[in-house]
Amino acid sequence: MQRKKKTSLLQLMGKLNKSFELKKHYLLGQWIPETRNYSFAELLALLNKYPTVFVKPNAGSLGRGVMRVEKHSTGLFTLRKDTSIWDNLNQSELSTLLHSFILQIPFVIQQGIESLTYNGSAMDFRVMVQLNENSVWECTGIMGRVAPKNKIVSNLWQGGKPMPFRELMSPYTPPEKLVEMEALFKRIGVIAGEIVKRSNSFVHAVGVDIALDKHFTPWILEVNHVPDHLMFNQIADKSMFQRIMQLRNFNLIKRSFKRPIPAKKHIKKYPKGAVNKKRRRPALSTTYARIRQTKKRIKQARIKKRQR
Repeated sequence: MQRKKKTSLLQLMGKLNKSFELKKHYLLGQWIPETRNYSFAELLALLNKYPTVFVKPNAGSLGRGVMRVEKHSTGLFTLRKDTSIWDNLNQSELSTLLHSFILQIPFVIQQGIESLTYNGSAMDFRVMVQLNENSVWECTGIMGRVAPKNKIVSNLWQGGKPMPFRELMSPYTPPEKLVEMEALFKRIGVIAGEIVKRSNSFVHAVGVDIALDKHFTPWILEVNHVPDHLMFNQIADKSMFQRIMQLRNFNLIKRSFKRPIPAKKHIKKYPKGAVNKKRRRPALSTTYARIRQTKKRIKQARIKKRQR
């Protein structure tokens, strides 16, 4: 009988798994770009459907390791990574180049979205949602991000620039439409938080990255379960950052009080005075006995001090 392979926490929280979970939702499912496990054959299949495909580490963060592949009408390809560009690659050259970048960690491929731009640079939005004091998901911030002109990602750690949501969208939409879009982003964030929380009880904050195409359709690029909160401190209005920090500290304190105490059945017992050779230190039973003796001595010393 073959044992089932254990799924690691990183795989459970990876881009592919979260993409599948979000895809099941009746509302969010329509806004999830097609995402698959990486293989060169799957990459070619996706490039036959979409002109641009992104290659990302499944459990990566901070925009590191992201590549973009474009297929031209000539059948040749362009690969971009960080500030480097490789043009006019055939299939063999593209395969060799990709395999030199892809290490032993799992990668995914994702449908590329032609997002709106700001001064010629790609832009997207980070929606921050957190569990509030009533254990209800609350949208605590929406921030625009503009990618550097020589890069394909807008992450701040890769040189992206944070901008207020309304300032970034004002050239595209009138003020009344901005309110509707803001409400939609908040709804997307709250639903995404609820979905991630179902399978990962320790999550108390989620960052949803959303891109808008030329039809103003929102596309959910990623859902981050350890979102960067510092970007909200880089604009003049600090109200979002203050609320984010308030809930962040609240949830950290709340979580620290909920740490489970290990059950006695999980503690390996040794005879009194025995030594656990693997750890090269006294067994737990001996250690607990010493603690009890120390506490008893302290208590006796306090009683004597009062009697004096």
